[in-house]
Amino acid sequence: VVCTYAGAGTELVARAQVDAAHLGRPGTTDGDVLHPGATLVQARAGDVVLMKGALWPGCAGAVHRSPAAGPDHPRLVLTLDPLAA
Repeated sequence: VVCTYAGAGTELVARAQVDAAHLGRPGTTDGDVLHPGATLVQARAGDVVLMKGALWPGCAGAVHRSPAAGPDHPRLVLTLDPLAA
């Protein structure tokens, strides 16, 4: 679960629209990660986003990221992750 309480909301894209080999690498750009024509969706402040992930049965998964933040664009975000059993 991801919920942005203040500031720009979390950005999401379907896992099938990204090159996962580039995820998490320093210095990557959208052009490195996103397939041509990929559609980013941005949640609004107050939206609750349930991210089931690729390991959830029957779910293709999604990739999320934080939008630009900084002193002029602060964000307050809550994330909840279930503990593995």
